Amino acid sequence: MAAVIGAREGAAKRWCFTINNPVDSDKFWEDADAREQLKYLVVQYEVGDNGTPHYQGFLILKRRVRLTTLKREFSERAHWEKTRGTDQQASDYCKKDATHPPGTLRFELGTISSGAEKRLEREALEEAAIEELESLKKKFKKPQEIIAQALMKPGFMAAYNALTADILGPHRRNLKIITMVSPPGCGKSYTIAKLFPKAARCIMGNCGVWWQNPCEKVAVIEEFAGQIQLQRMLHLLDPYPLALEVKGGMRPAMFEVLFITSNSTPEEWYANTGGDAQPQKRHDALMALYDRLGYKPAWSHQALVRTCGTYLQPAFVGAITPQAIEEARKWFYAKVLDALDMPEPVSDDDEEPGGAAAACQVSTDLLPDV
Repeated sequence: MAAVIGAREGAAKRWCFTINNPVDSDKFWEDADAREQLKYLVVQYEVGDNGTPHYQGFLILKRRVRLTTLKREFSERAHWEKTRGTDQQASDYCKKDATHPPGTLRFELGTISSGAEKRLEREALEEAAIEELESLKKKFKKPQEIIAQALMKPGFMAAYNALTADILGPHRRNLKIITMVSPPGCGKSYTIAKLFPKAARCIMGNCGVWWQNPCEKVAVIEEFAGQIQLQRMLHLLDPYPLALEVKGGMRPAMFEVLFITSNSTPEEWYANTGGDAQPQKRHDALMALYDRLGYKPAWSHQALVRTCGTYLQPAFVGAITPQAIEEARKWFYAKVLDALDMPEPVSDDDEEPGGAAAACQVSTDLLPDV
């Protein structure tokens, strides 16, 4: 039924309806004035799984009307929904035998012709596209959340991009920032990819900074070494409404968890070249960055104020051996699960024996920096 029935707002010609516990006065199709407005109607008496008797029907009108008109001119008691499937799908749904007691009402007025079907399908496509665009004015939707009929409509994506270009994301009060610092190959990217394979990705290159899959709840900035301008980085680490750069436009920032991986400490990201005209302003910005990350430099006596950041950097004792790197990999995995208060995922028999369980068996020789 979900594929057949649509939203209730806006004008349309094609509607499905349900009338619970029907009485004779609910048969609006027997009224001459109502019939004048109908191109097609099918309705039958049904008894659902919960035992509630009801009329289930589908109609096509000669003109587009809104819900208020349907309630005024046809039935105030009926529950009306716009039809999003084809006419044949809706008609078949209202003639199913499974819930129709033999000998009870089944009434059909008019026919569905193949030529009219194609035309009405085009109308349905347009109605679905309009409905989705109207809803976008009220609340942002990812393309994956929009019905296929609307996405198929020529020109829909151009309108979608225009409508969403200036939308900012929500205020993310519980934003979490997890910074993972270590030499290459210690499991930073592995941990993120295993736990959040569909996370948004920040692409940093010669063409600037932009995002892939930007509307996900988890985002990743990998191999970071100061490629994003400091003030913009502070904006990304704030919970306030924000838009992210994508190819050809902007998208609202929806992420509630932001991972930053790096091979160098935050103090190395924005090196002072000696040409800064406002050193105090730069110092304040860096301290704000460290505060968001949950990172406290050894030389700083300033207490961390924010609680959104978790800074993870394993301490290697002696040489960085293959065994030490493997221990770091397990350590990162366990620490991320702990920081996000996540249960350990069930092993999926991946390339590592023991899967997630093995990843959480961390050696006591590997301790975080203090």
